[in-house]
Amino acid sequence: MDTTKDDTGKEEEQIVIVQHPDKKFDNALNDIHYKDGVFLVYHDCDFPKNIPNGITTHTGIVVNSTTTYSCHKGFVLKGQKFRKCTKTGSWDGKEPTCVKGLYVYP
Repeated sequence: MDTTKDDTGKEEEQIVIVQHPDKKFDNALNDIHYKDGVFLVYHDCDFPKNIPNGITTHTGIVVNSTTTYSCHKGFVLKGQKFRKCTKTGSWDGKEPTCVKGLYVYP
């Protein structure tokens, strides 16, 4: 935080928010935290899309939300079943796919 003087000579605090260069700042869609004299802006993730031949469910789009992937009958999930929304506004890991095949129950 920086300080400047207003027209009367009184010191004012100025807040500078630094954000991820690839994300647009929108206070209504972002989570702002103050830590150690710095404002941190956490970006929401985009809504996860359904994967072909599968279903995507999620607990939200804010930091630490999770998305879960599953496949339709006759398809098997290849990749991560769960992903987490990160502070940078992206889902961790890589989106899985559903491949044709049989799932053998244990």
